[in-house]
Amino acid sequence: MNAPTLVVGAGGMLGRHVLRRLTTGAGEVIPARVPWNDPLLAAEALQAHLDHLIAAAGSGPWRVCWVAGAGVVGTTPDVLAVEIGCFASFVDRLSALRAPVAARGAMVLASSAGGVYAGSTGAPFTEDTVPHPLAAYGHHKLHMEQIVVDLTRASGMTAMLARISNLYGPGQDLKKPQGLVSQIARASLTRQPISIYVPIDTMRDYLYVDDGAAMIAEALILLTSEELRGGCHLKILAAGRTTTVGALIRVIERIFKRRPPVIFAQSPNSRLQVRDLRLRSVRMVALDGLAGTALPAGVFATTQAVARQLHVGA
Repeated sequence: MNAPTLVVGAGGMLGRHVLRRLTTGAGEVIPARVPWNDPLLAAEALQAHLDHLIAAAGSGPWRVCWVAGAGVVGTTPDVLAVEIGCFASFVDRLSALRAPVAARGAMVLASSAGGVYAGSTGAPFTEDTVPHPLAAYGHHKLHMEQIVVDLTRASGMTAMLARISNLYGPGQDLKKPQGLVSQIARASLTRQPISIYVPIDTMRDYLYVDDGAAMIAEALILLTSEELRGGCHLKILAAGRTTTVGALIRVIERIFKRRPPVIFAQSPNSRLQVRDLRLRSVRMVALDGLAGTALPAGVFATTQAVARQLHVGA
């Protein structure tokens, strides 16, 4: 269905891929430009983008894709509180829309499977698993999810909470302490050792970023269909394949034809990282077929992108 879409976080790794996926479809795509370092100016910018979105929609449907977020496991609660405040302010503006306008709206919120299930039991974890965060980051994600749940109940909007597995791919911010694939690739290229603070048999589901973007783009379309209209839908976005850290290192070793300079160590944050984070989605399963990139192909594309970022030959 033709509908304008506002992408908040369009400059990030996932946001850039979502933007590219949406521009191949129908409807205007509005990449939000937000001065995140100033909460007051950020709120004003988001209001202006929302006004543009609603005007572009006219009497038809509209969509919001929130894939912004600078927090990672280990981010302090005070930093996360600023992020939540900005998000809550934006949702307040959505809540203030007239009922007929709100009812035509749909939203996807990018959340974190690893963050919310870190302390859960009974892997593989599904949408029916009770969340049990261990770090402030996971509680932060659950708080944002609840804000969206409350929004849909009060306004009639439709939404999807997208709990995403370990996302990797071209465009990872190498300055952030996350993205194991990109970090190991960088270590292999620069020959600078990298410390890994989880055991070698730690299990994760690695989702290639363009596959994740394709799933989100399709979800935005589905949410404006009559079948899913109304309410808040929960969905795990994952590749459906479990890989150990050791197996990931071997994939990168085959690409570079040498073992990455990896050192296994301990960190205060190690206790926040669950060893078994297998995932299995049981809802909106039609989206799962979009996660088709094999791990070796995705890792190779990532190493090439990291090499370009560093201007070093792979």
